[in-house]
Amino acid sequence: MNNTSSQDGFKPYAGIWPSPRHELLLRASLSHGDDALEAWGKLSPNFDLDKLDIQSLNLLPLLYKNLRAHNIEDPLLKKFKGFYRLTWAKNTLLFNYASNTLGALLDSEVQIILLKGAALTTLNYEDPGLRPMGDIDILVRPEQAQKAVDIILEHGWKPVTKIDFLLEHGDLNFAHGISFQSSMDYELDLHWHLFKNFDMDGTDDDFWTCAIPIFFQDFPVSTLNYSDQLLHVCAHGITHNRLVINWIADAKMMMSKKGKDLDKMRLISKAFSQNLVLPLKDCLSYLHHRQNSSIPIGLLEELEAYVPSDLEKREYIANSNTGGFLGGIPALWYRYQRNTQKSNKTVLKNQLPFIRYVQYRWGVENGFSLILVFLSKIIRNTWLMIIRKTA
Repeated sequence: MNNTSSQDGFKPYAGIWPSPRHELLLRASLSHGDDALEAWGKLSPNFDLDKLDIQSLNLLPLLYKNLRAHNIEDPLLKKFKGFYRLTWAKNTLLFNYASNTLGALLDSEVQIILLKGAALTTLNYEDPGLRPMGDIDILVRPEQAQKAVDIILEHGWKPVTKIDFLLEHGDLNFAHGISFQSSMDYELDLHWHLFKNFDMDGTDDDFWTCAIPIFFQDFPVSTLNYSDQLLHVCAHGITHNRLVINWIADAKMMMSKKGKDLDKMRLISKAFSQNLVLPLKDCLSYLHHRQNSSIPIGLLEELEAYVPSDLEKREYIANSNTGGFLGGIPALWYRYQRNTQKSNKTVLKNQLPFIRYVQYRWGVENGFSLILVFLSKIIRNTWLMIIRKTA
């Protein structure tokens, strides 16, 4: 999965990056002219739908649209069209189902910023059949988080992990969000901080001030402005413990339609304030060197010139690679440190102990269960390490 040769100038600091075959599929799905035709020409002879991973399957609607635009005739297009139609149907049902809850939130004067797939589908893809998504993500103000949770629960959504500990304290500020699931298996992710590794100093306020109004399912909501959206797409896409490639399609789609609207100085400033310079640099470098995306002059050079602290380096590595036997525990530690290092009166009076923080993140009820989950994760991660070494 890690295709990180530096021969083309791409030298990522960390992260899990697409394989050469994934990159061909991305080019066939998103590029134009000879570049797209060449990529599909290399892929098509041995293209086997039954052997595609979920990341590749998620690109098939875009591949279908791009091949049709290039007048490609291939028997596989009928199957790709099926994936497009399925995506359109699933997303339409998801949007319709979630609209009642969004309406209730707005009726209760809860402000909403639409995030990720739903926002990108509305603003950039302009077609619910092109971007598969498993959930709807919304951001509310921290002071309205408890109210939003109550409304969502009243509408029949159930938390994916136990949140009794959060609710009994009446304070959600040490976490960044909660995932909910409906009886129909739809998912709604509620966020009250934009990034997982947030500081408790109001750094999200400016995202709200500069958000732009849009309509979603006829509801007046907001979404991030283009520069903030690009930062969020990149940071969220690469800080995973597994390969994720839909962020590449999102970023390329944004650049092709909104590139002229990029506020370079704001993007850099927000990356600095959120300690996201390293992931942003790696993502933009990848888009430039591996996906032929046009990056504003001087942007990569300014990011390259930044000298990160040792803490930033370790945090980025922990967030984007959990292949060791400890799995995601280091990432949780850095998240805990950042979430609680600027605690004030709006947070729990007694700073949440790290062991309780892990207990919440893993959704376990007591210390004994936490030990069992911890040991099972250690065994699983060790087994995965052995498999990787012998593969």
